[in-house]
Amino acid sequence: MFRTIATSAGLAGSCFALWTFYSDKTQASSNVTTNEIIQNTKTFIWGNGVYQPRPDAALRFKNYEPKLIKTFMGKDGINLKDITFGDNHEGGIDINNNIHVWKSHKLDSSYSKGDNERSEILVLDEGGDNKQMAFAMGFIWILKENGDVYQHTILDEKQYKVQLPIEVEIIKTPQKVDELKGIVQISSGEGHFAALDKNGHVWVVGDDTLGQCGQGAQMRNSAPPFFQKEYKKPVKVANLTNITKIACGANHTIAVNRDGVVFGWGSNSNIQLSHHLEFSQPENPLLAVFSPIRIEKNLGPIVITDIAAGDEFSIFVGRNRFSSETEVYACGHNLHGELGLGGLSHIQEVTKIQSLSNYKVTSEEGQQDVTIDKLSCGSGHCMALLNIGAVLIWGGNEHGQLGNKKRVFSENPGVVKELADEKVLNICCKHRNSAAICEHKL
Repeated sequence: MFRTIATSAGLAGSCFALWTFYSDKTQASSNVTTNEIIQNTKTFIWGNGVYQPRPDAALRFKNYEPKLIKTFMGKDGINLKDITFGDNHEGGIDINNNIHVWKSHKLDSSYSKGDNERSEILVLDEGGDNKQMAFAMGFIWILKENGDVYQHTILDEKQYKVQLPIEVEIIKTPQKVDELKGIVQISSGEGHFAALDKNGHVWVVGDDTLGQCGQGAQMRNSAPPFFQKEYKKPVKVANLTNITKIACGANHTIAVNRDGVVFGWGSNSNIQLSHHLEFSQPENPLLAVFSPIRIEKNLGPIVITDIAAGDEFSIFVGRNRFSSETEVYACGHNLHGELGLGGLSHIQEVTKIQSLSNYKVTSEEGQQDVTIDKLSCGSGHCMALLNIGAVLIWGGNEHGQLGNKKRVFSENPGVVKELADEKVLNICCKHRNSAAICEHKL
């Protein structure tokens, strides 16, 4: 079926390849629907490459591309439906809802057999009732289908906040977090962990030095010096109700409620929580936010439907109240193109991402909005899965996170060409890693 793409803002040059690759894709070949059961999957992983600062003859990036992991495909392989990354580990949930964890793999400039494999895989939980997992604070956090949360301790990693090839041990026996009940979603930052319960309340545990736990200033200033503070048990964030999704950056958290209103708290060192006027005031600038504040700059006509956060930036996906078209906005650090705005800036107030907004598909059945089915952010890069089956990626690329055989960053969203013929089911960016889970037809 022939289809054309149009946008009120005009086609962005950086996305021209998207329409070339996907103009003849039908909606049936896009990502999985909620009613469809996929029995066989395959997983591509890339990023986490060896950093190469010297532009000499040994500088090679041809190996920095999506790698099809043979361990995670086929009848005898592990068929994943979700994947995530920690400092020293990678982990996933298979189609039977079992948890698997294995050591991180680092890509070198030259290909090795291990690039397409994973070994020493620990089956962490075979209960078949696992919903979500996250790495944070020296723990592996597991959300169960019944709303309970468990944690597995990662020895050494909890003691040493360094990325070294150290031998670490995962305690297989989990500990239940009794304070967390009826949880429907979890998210993790560098030193804090957040959970959303079925009643729309947010719970946070861990580092609160910059307000990550949202418990109020308690005689603290919003500018340096900051003094270390930590909550060892989950605490509820006050004055937040009807929350539908949460997302953690390195040291900040954002949340959206059922009315499409966004709130944020924690670090605002790069205006990842907006409020540039308060950030810029000479006395007591707003560098740390200890209680949730509303993020509304330039979002007036938008009902936010999805959110994501990188280390020092935030992205908001929404529906225009008047046109019902999808629009995407972002704020925060943008020196490596994290915000996908087509240009670079040290910090950026909430700005519309033109190359991801207001697109429509025209076919024989009429016009349809191009929407974002999933948005995921790593430390400094992002990936978006569109409803037409396309996967876009942008941002930092020092470790090959963009998978384009280069090291240069990209300030414009671009298509992941290796996935052009795949039916992509899920995506993940975390730290300096990227991954895509696709349907595998045997």
